[in-house]
Amino acid sequence: FAIILYCDFTDLCTLFGATFRRLHPLESLEAVKQRNKKYWFLSKKLREVVEIYGESNDWGGIRGPFYCGLSFILVMPSFNIRLNGPTSTTKQIEISMNFAKNDGIIIQFDNNWFGSGKRLRFFDSCWISAFKEEDERITFGGSYSLQIVSIRNTKTTQNFELFFKALHWFD
Repeated sequence: FAIILYCDFTDLCTLFGATFRRLHPLESLEAVKQRNKKYWFLSKKLREVVEIYGESNDWGGIRGPFYCGLSFILVMPSFNIRLNGPTSTTKQIEISMNFAKNDGIIIQFDNNWFGSGKRLRFFDSCWISAFKEEDERITFGGSYSLQIVSIRNTKTTQNFELFFKALHWFD
């Protein structure tokens, strides 16, 4: 039921997801926890479903790339990030473009690199979601980081993929 609630009820998903991040830079961690408290049961069950029934890339499980479309510009703190709250991704870049709209970004993640990202679990919700065409994979971790392969700005259609490849060449 946690997967159905998260995937099929867009308004609930938006409200729920917002309780994992600050609404403004000066909001205290206590205030964020207080807002998330209302969704404790959903948080617990969704995290359990992803961790128990999801797949990782360890031993040939689910493999990237994964795409996430955001309808706003977001500054990324590093090239490897931990997704602490629930995150919807898709295997289809075209689907992420629908979420990014004209003023957003598309983030491409990968779990194929040698590192902890191979252990991050993703739940394939296609079989249970009312939106099967979204090809959605849900992750709800924080223990392992994922590598950002590219960030595409939909407004300027700039692709930073070459920039990221150049940076990783020096690793």
